[in-house]
Amino acid sequence: MLAGFTAQKTKLDNQQAVGLNYLSDNITTLNTALSIDQPNTFNTTTKTGLLSYLARVSYSFADRYLLSASYRTDGSSYFGPGHKWGSFPGISAGWVTSKEKFMTKIGWINNLKFRGSYGATGNNRINDFAFVDLLYQGNYPLGSGNGIVAQGVVPSSTTIANPLITWERTFQFNGGMDLTMFNNRISLSLDVYHQEQRHYY
Repeated sequence: MLAGFTAQKTKLDNQQAVGLNYLSDNITTLNTALSIDQPNTFNTTTKTGLLSYLARVSYSFADRYLLSASYRTDGSSYFGPGHKWGSFPGISAGWVTSKEKFMTKIGWINNLKFRGSYGATGNNRINDFAFVDLLYQGNYPLGSGNGIVAQGVVPSSTTIANPLITWERTFQFNGGMDLTMFNNRISLSLDVYHQEQRHYY
């Protein structure tokens, strides 16, 4: 039996500066720019976290019947309140048929095993804070005539917030057979699988 937890914290510092009016198109380093595009120059810091709890139990009877079950739950700061946590169970079983009594007379088979598993995995790789409307730098015209341009912030026109967004889960079934014959001279494995992906909502 295995049980534990993991904690992960990520801090991302992003700096951007845009230069304008370079003296030469061949040298476009920031220190050679005659002016700086202030609306597109910024410093941002993003912090994200992931907390996981996990457990696994394995059982074997007479080295013939194998069973393993696992469960993990993950909480991610990418998602909003009430939708941060996702659960990902898994189970697998195996049958070593070659160790059964009725197989002992079949001498040319060294090992025969059937196995199967079913479980879920998760994905939280989305844009930061996609569950809220994000604000970006933007300019506003003020005054009469040509007026003046004032700096401000505006919501994104291309990304719509989704407060219900949560984990994407992929469910997969795997089945297989392993066969070894003729004093381990020939080995054969057969695998089949089916995968179903459930998207964010």
